Amino acid sequence: MRHNAFVLLRELVRTSEAVTATSRRGTTIGEIARLLREASPAEAPVVVAFLSGELTQRQIGVGYAAISELLTGHSQAGDDAPALTVSETDAVFAEVGAAAGARRARASAASAASARASAVSRSPKASRPSGICTT
Repeated sequence: MRHNAFVLLRELVRTSEAVTATSRRGTTIGEIARLLREASPAEAPVVVAFLSGELTQRQIGVGYAAISELLTGHSQAGDDAPALTVSETDAVFAEVGAAAGARRARASAASAASARASAVSRSPKASRPSGICTT
């Protein structure tokens, strides 16, 4: 189950599917407890977040629809797919969130600069340099 002392993402998915497939509380608790025993102390919060359907980053600026084709292709690969760990997956989400945040910040700054330029060009004082008395 463990790959280089890390929980594999496919084990988390298997656990999630097992929990979803049963209504027995004991089975659910047993499956989650088994996975958490395998997790290192650093992985445990990530495992809990993922099992809860959350990201540790809260939002990464990319919706499910944007990555659904990628997920569909990998889910069909089965055991031949590269063994991603929960920690690696969390790190990728963090990188995606940082990149998306940087793009949003650049876009916001560009929009603000454009709005300021537009406002200045509409201003009646725009044709006069500031600081020069015209009287």
